[in-house]
Formats: sequence, structure tokens, C-alpha cells
Amino acid sequence: MKLYWTPTWTKRGGGCVNGKYQKHWFPYKTFAWLLILLQGPCSFFADYIHMTNVSLWHMVDRVLACANLAFHCGELVCIYRFTRPGIFVSYLACTAIAVFSFLNSQHAQSALDTEGFVFWHNCWHCFPITLIVVCWFENVL
Repeated sequence: MKLYWTPTWTKRGGGCVNGKYQKHWFPYKTFAWLLILLQGPCSFFADYIHMTNVSLWHMVDRVLACANLAFHCGELVCIYRFTRPGIFVSYLACTAIAVFSFLNSQHAQSALDTEGFVFWHNCWHCFPITLIVVCWFENVL
């Protein structure tokens, strides 16, 4: 069993030339490494180590999260034509739920609702897991 699945669209998203599928130009592996090496540690330091402290990690985490979400939206634009409609709608739904969770966590934080913030922020952090599940289904089906 493989523990890492490259989405199907990266293998054939560049179209068919002379009967061979071309790789897509979207830098999927760079995006994955950016998430693993930068976003993961920043989120850990901001949300666990310095959760109740004023820290630079919170700002860095928020900037990276917004940049990575924008990068993911670019990915959605790229894969629209090259994935099955059900898979694309699944990616889109995961993204919409993640943005909804992020906005609710920000609202709870500004309202000083600790329980609401923890709940919605944890929902936000489930976003990568849901994308992994969708990616797995894309490769299995």
C-alpha cells in the first residue's frame, strides 16, 4: 500500500500529444513540500507551543496559510478540465468547508469564544486530511 498518492491529473493534465499524456505544469511536488516543511512547523509553533502567547509564529502561520490556500485555489483552476466532475466537486466542497471553518474560527477568536475557536480551528486543520482522502479516491476509482 502506498502512503503517498500523486493526483492523477498531474500525470495527464498537460493534454495528449502524439498519443502520450504530458505532465501538467502545476508544481504539485513543490506545493506539497511547501506544506510539509514550512506550513506544518509554523502551525505547530503557533497553535500548540505559543497558543496563548503573543508571538511572531501566529503572523507567519496566517500568512503561509493564506498563501497556501491561494495556491490551492490555483490548483483548482488547473485541474478543472482534467478531473472527473465528482472528484472536482469533492475538492471544491473541501475547500469551501475549509474556508467556512477558517472564517468561523476567526469570528470566534474576535468574540473571545475559546471553545468555538478551538472547534472551528480544528475543522480548518482537517482540510489537508480531507484532500488526502479525495486524492486517494481519485487514484482508486
